[in-house]
Amino acid sequence: MFRTRFKHQIVAEFVPPSRPRKAQKLIILCDGMPSIPRKQPLAEFLAAKGFWVIYPRYRGAWESDGRFLEKSPHEDILDIIDDLPRGMEEIAFGRRFRLSPDQTFVIGGSFGGAAAILLSLDPRVNRVIASCPVVDWGILDRSEKMETTKETYAEYIREAFGNGYRLADADWDKLRNGTFYNPWHHRNEIDGSKIYMFHAKDDPNVPYERTRRFAEITGSKLKTLKRGGHISTDYVVRKYWQQIKRFFDSARNTNGAGVFPPMTDDQTRTIRQSYDQIADEYARRIYHELEGKPFDRELLSRFAKAVGGSGELCDMGCGPGHVARYLQSLGAKVLGLDISPAMVEQARRLNPAIRFQVGDMLALDRANGTLAGIVAFYAIVNIPKRSLLTIFREMFRVLQAGGLLLLAFHIGDEAVHYDELWDRPICMDFFHFQPAEIRGYLEAAGFAIEEVNEREPYAPEVDHQSRRAYIWARKP
Repeated sequence: MFRTRFKHQIVAEFVPPSRPRKAQKLIILCDGMPSIPRKQPLAEFLAAKGFWVIYPRYRGAWESDGRFLEKSPHEDILDIIDDLPRGMEEIAFGRRFRLSPDQTFVIGGSFGGAAAILLSLDPRVNRVIASCPVVDWGILDRSEKMETTKETYAEYIREAFGNGYRLADADWDKLRNGTFYNPWHHRNEIDGSKIYMFHAKDDPNVPYERTRRFAEITGSKLKTLKRGGHISTDYVVRKYWQQIKRFFDSARNTNGAGVFPPMTDDQTRTIRQSYDQIADEYARRIYHELEGKPFDRELLSRFAKAVGGSGELCDMGCGPGHVARYLQSLGAKVLGLDISPAMVEQARRLNPAIRFQVGDMLALDRANGTLAGIVAFYAIVNIPKRSLLTIFREMFRVLQAGGLLLLAFHIGDEAVHYDELWDRPICMDFFHFQPAEIRGYLEAAGFAIEEVNEREPYAPEVDHQSRRAYIWARKP
């Protein structure tokens, strides 16, 4: 392994891949704390798999200059990524290496798991692995008591590790403010499709339940181990390398199952154009579907009664307006909204007494607190996970206090791409979701969950053959 410096302060070991490859793939290893640098065998293992590997020391730790926790450790890694275009000079003999990675991955455990997760926020980082990660420094008081009886944790570190960490009490205490170096603080921004976490239920140092909850909210992949304690990063990578490798490889295919990229304007435009292509056939096939769905009718009747006369309802993703029509027949004041102008035209033709308009759930053209209720039946079927929180926040914003949301979706983990539907050309992904993860997104947006219902599909001539979930949520 070679040694180099980044930003004149951060010392790092690095090793090129055992066999040169056309595509440069980089793995950055993030250490736990306190720990002694000993991931060199893991770095060599990964280099033998074809990766460049950089193994840095955080500022203020071990060989690096600076003060530990003066800034967030994940920012040290960002400084390394920023410095890479300048090349790396091996310190002993001055040999220079050029590294311009096509893909960048981060692997971190425990304290370093927090760095890995926060680095997922940077678009240059493709995937991260976090073993038994600290996702919330709310565990700090408990963890300190388990590791030392010293008056302060920084005192323990100074005495036990000497100059291995140049740590001041004030810098350590920044972890208590809930925002500094804390993934939980960023849970609503994080793209869970980039994160794969490993955690044992019997971990005595970092509580498993908080990691599980973090995974639900962010949509991160989580491998739960029944036992193993505070598992080491080296063990996780070697034991589960095949799964990790597949996860890394999935970064090349943003349409694969389980990979949910953020929506772009181009994706939104494609969805709009695809529904425009099939609007008339969609209306012909779907408009009367509620006649064969007694469970759905019963839920909609309950919803209309619960909202009562408190204000206007919106049928979001209204399609040809059949749900809006049913709600209106129950006495509700209804507005229909859809991203497709052709679909809105069909809804207006079939339901001339109801108001319909073109709109985008990602940015609702509606004032705050102006809706009494929202029904969104399968409105999120084309929405990747990363955009769900934005949509749910918009729904939360436009609902009045006490307003209700009734959300329906397909249950599952798959993502299916269609280039054709009903002999019409389209280009759309269709997503299924787990109720627990959708509940997590809704709660992150501010909703209180009141009820979760599930049902099996009706006969094939009535339903697509998938399980359905219906979540009732209220704006407090």
